[in-house]
Amino acid sequence: MERARVIEIIAAYGGYPAAWPPEERAAAERLVLSDAPLAAAMNEARGVDRLLRDWACELVPATDAEADAAADRALAEAYLSGAPRRMWMRAAFGGAIAASLAIGAVLLSRPDAVPGPAAPDAPPPVQVALGDPLGEDAQAAHDMLVWGNVFTPTPEEEMVL
Repeated sequence: MERARVIEIIAAYGGYPAAWPPEERAAAERLVLSDAPLAAAMNEARGVDRLLRDWACELVPATDAEADAAADRALAEAYLSGAPRRMWMRAAFGGAIAASLAIGAVLLSRPDAVPGPAAPDAPPPVQVALGDPLGEDAQAAHDMLVWGNVFTPTPEEEMVL
């Protein structure tokens, strides 16, 4: 097992080996015992685990204004201590928005995305007559056609994906 994987395990599962994946636990524990920086990282993670456990188990009466203020302070401290995580969350959120906008721009830039006269080889639009017993089947066929046009990527869209 590599040091990088042990660091990932400690970061993901905490400082207590009982929470680590069983198939990697023994090898990770052996490496931590032989590597002082890994042992220090594990001890630091245990401290964070204890803080989180103590904070989560603290009972706060709903009518006690002092306890409410203490809970607000604890939340603010926890929020401020997680600054690097917040940065990644914001970056992921911003990246998702940017990707959505880029995909929208690609989809709207396609010439066939702009309404206009139908191509000569395009199938005629489905006509549904009121009171027609086959109208429901025609509507279902039309819905399937629309579904396929909207959710089937073109070769250009597949390149983007």
